[in-house]
Amino acid sequence: DMKKRAKRKYLRTVQTCGGPSPLSIDYAVKICLKSGERGLRLARKMLDEYEAKAFIGTAMEGTVALVKDAEAKLAAEKEAEAAAEAAAAQEEEGDEENEEGGD
Repeated sequence: DMKKRAKRKYLRTVQTCGGPSPLSIDYAVKICLKSGERGLRLARKMLDEYEAKAFIGTAMEGTVALVKDAEAKLAAEKEAEAAAEAAAAQEEEGDEENEEGGD
């Protein structure tokens, strides 16, 4: 038995192996995914850190699939946006050439 003060000091320094449950990680990831690209990065970081601490447990498969789907969707959106910008730039160049040729 320890005295109260010694016990408090000891308990502050002891690290526990406990961590968030897979269900808690799932909820946190779903919340993060609602906030766009920044939330997606945070969700990925959270899953990677949770995965690195295998002694705590593993994330649910559905959670990992949600993040992968969100990453794929974001990549497709960026690709479509880049293609639209390239098409707009080509159209603008074509308009400039037509103006120069018409003079």
